[in-house]
Amino acid sequence: MKNIIALCLLATLFTACKKDSEDSNTSDAEYYFIGKLDGASVKFEITPSASTEMIISNDASIDPPSCQFTYGCGMGTDFGGSNEKSITVSFPNLYDGDCGNQLVAFPELLPTGNYNYGESTGQVQVNYFDGTEGWTTIGPLESNAVFEITESETVSVGLGTAQKIKGRLSCSLYNADGIEKKLEDATFVLSYWPY
Repeated sequence: MKNIIALCLLATLFTACKKDSEDSNTSDAEYYFIGKLDGASVKFEITPSASTEMIISNDASIDPPSCQFTYGCGMGTDFGGSNEKSITVSFPNLYDGDCGNQLVAFPELLPTGNYNYGESTGQVQVNYFDGTEGWTTIGPLESNAVFEITESETVSVGLGTAQKIKGRLSCSLYNADGIEKKLEDATFVLSYWPY
């Protein structure tokens, strides 16, 4: 009887530990985005065995000598396909200056700290596609929304450099009809490229 009780306690402990690790908002993957959307898990991890892809996007408005750059990083499955699910974090018009100085300035554009949600320079925008419709942080202003970069590191990629950022966020996402979903306790490690 003592052995059966010990086995039951061991099984309970194992199950509890397994559940904690499955619900964790951190990952061993080099790049990831993990959170809860209205209580349901949202998890994208870039690993050799995962079907998740990471896409780097830059939009530029170039009118020499002035340039404006928006930097984005997205993770998802089946980008552009009928089964797409994805999350994108963008920094609108983050660089606004002389076109020739953009590469030099880039490593300093994403410092650690808190950012407001919005579409203006120095703000951040989050977009989520659930396979059916898009959700975005563009909507009513929130007083308790959080976007924080806790680590920002310049890393070598190919023939240049990228900025690898780590952080956390909580916010509301809205669809085209103004319906709100809460994205909470999210953590991320994302990559941004200057070109």
